[in-house]
Amino acid sequence: MLEPISIGQIIDKSWQTYRAHFSEFISISGWLLLSILVSVIGFALSPSAISLYATSEALTATETVGTFLQFGNNFIVAPILYIWVFATTARFLRAKADGRNASLAALGREGWRRFWPLALVSVLFALLMLAAFLPLAPGLLFLFGGTILPTLGATVSSLGALLLILGVFASAYLVLRWGIRYYFAPLAMAYSDSHGRTAFAHSRRLVHGRYFETLARLVLPKLLYFIIFATGLFVFVTAGNILVGAVAGLNIELQARLTTIVFSVLVGLQSILLNPLVMITDYLVFEDLEKHI
Repeated sequence: MLEPISIGQIIDKSWQTYRAHFSEFISISGWLLLSILVSVIGFALSPSAISLYATSEALTATETVGTFLQFGNNFIVAPILYIWVFATTARFLRAKADGRNASLAALGREGWRRFWPLALVSVLFALLMLAAFLPLAPGLLFLFGGTILPTLGATVSSLGALLLILGVFASAYLVLRWGIRYYFAPLAMAYSDSHGRTAFAHSRRLVHGRYFETLARLVLPKLLYFIIFATGLFVFVTAGNILVGAVAGLNIELQARLTTIVFSVLVGLQSILLNPLVMITDYLVFEDLEKHI
């Protein structure tokens, strides 16, 4: 019987794969720079928070364009790019596993063909995670009822607080259970050509009977990545703030705007570098679980 892949092996193999194909991964993930560019332009044109609080005047045409750019980037451009990058990276990993030497252009087309099915699976997964918070509803309703009932308000509020505490524990349980149980549904769709409910069934079958070991192998390597990249981000953000302070001087509004732009750019660049490593980790766990079904 095959031994499950260890956490140390996951980290080692993930890093080896990342280094061996760094240029290919960045060529795919680098398309997220478009989202960063739109975000920077939006921030540059949008009104600052200071000016919004300081004046009640209507937005200028330039500020309106900036606001729409930010909205469009957050809800249209970024989600489209992230889904395509996820699908294309998954197809690249699949091609390497199959020994296929497909070009990045061909893999990009494969990613676009899986865009809408993957988007649907991602939305369903997000809705499932939102449903995990439904146990909070009774407690919140009772707390609200306690504020509008003059005679039984204290009793209803106390009951609501108790129900809310129980709801927090129930929601935490469901988030952890469903989040891991169906975590591989998007990857199963993009990597293994599963569709719709089949992708969720595939993920559930992979994790069945191996919940805690799957949880550890998914979380612990990424915790290490997060610590390393967060440390790097802190260093660069600190350096960026010093540079912004030197450039903006005593202009608080300019300093706030430049600080926001620098931070968003650095976070975006970190995402470009980190996303492939996270996906390789998920792929290794996914592949190992498939061997032990």
